[in-house]
Amino acid sequence: MVSVKSLLFILLTSVLGAAQAKNLLALDLIYSQSNEWLAVADRGVVLKGDKPPFKSIHTPSDLMLTAITQKPNGEVWAVGHASRILMSTDQGEQWHQVFAGEESSIPLLDVEFINNEIGFAIGAYGAFYRTKDGGNHWHKSYHPGLLPQADKDYLAEIRAESEQDYLAELKFMLPHLNQIKVKDQRLYIVGELGLVAYSDNSGDSWQRIELDYQGSFYDLTFVGDDLYVAGMRGHIYRLPSAKIKADETVTYQALNLPEPININKLLALDANTLLIAGNSQTLWQLNTTNKVFSPFYQTSSQTQVSIAKMPNDATQASAESSKACVRIAGENGMSEVGCAQ
Repeated sequence: MVSVKSLLFILLTSVLGAAQAKNLLALDLIYSQSNEWLAVADRGVVLKGDKPPFKSIHTPSDLMLTAITQKPNGEVWAVGHASRILMSTDQGEQWHQVFAGEESSIPLLDVEFINNEIGFAIGAYGAFYRTKDGGNHWHKSYHPGLLPQADKDYLAEIRAESEQDYLAELKFMLPHLNQIKVKDQRLYIVGELGLVAYSDNSGDSWQRIELDYQGSFYDLTFVGDDLYVAGMRGHIYRLPSAKIKADETVTYQALNLPEPININKLLALDANTLLIAGNSQTLWQLNTTNKVFSPFYQTSSQTQVSIAKMPNDATQASAESSKACVRIAGENGMSEVGCAQ
């Protein structure tokens, strides 16, 4: 028989866990293959569940976790501060640290896999790690192709005099790398100093796309064949990703969000709707056909860090209303939004 004290302890633990999950700052989230939400948060906590209250799971890291993804084989991967890379083989229940960079002050900001073997972890000060064996080993590299042409010309002059000085200056000059995504075997990356670049050789080299914007880009996503990038003060750019080729002038369209906020995340809700989350209580939507912005949802949180949705098949199979198909990660952990009608 379970004692009264044991029951009280179980109840208190459940209540405290739910309160902690609500008060945590969540920075990224996914809808996993186990039909549950997973979010990474501060203090090394992962939130998990199909609906509130979410379970708080502690990981080997006690530092902020910033990004999460899932490989086709079901493994879940997360990155965070101190260049730490974590993984779970049981849908986020238990976590193992597989890598920690030598420079503890550098946070990793995103993680992505092309397939079960090749993956990338990127972050501040040009941090770029790649694995070719499913995450068992991670190797750091530096990419001058991520720099503007003027910086590359300057580095070439230094390299002509000293390879050692060139490498030191390259490491110093590389911008923060904020997001990396793959579409049709092409990698795209965005970051500081107006960085938008792509790679057609699994990250060996990069081709920068120059835009008339020198602020930071925080996210990118795709709506059909169009690439959307977004960053500071409501700046959004649309580029025809399928037509981008090296050494060709790229035609793009500048769009300005009605609210001049820092944009943290973009989400293609459907073929004609782009959701825009940022430092605001308003979750915005863009009709990608007529390019009209309008409010989609009002939140109680001042900061929306990330946003994700159920896959269409999961939404249809869910016992819940389709209103549960979108969630936000932010100041209040994971909060429910809804879907377009």
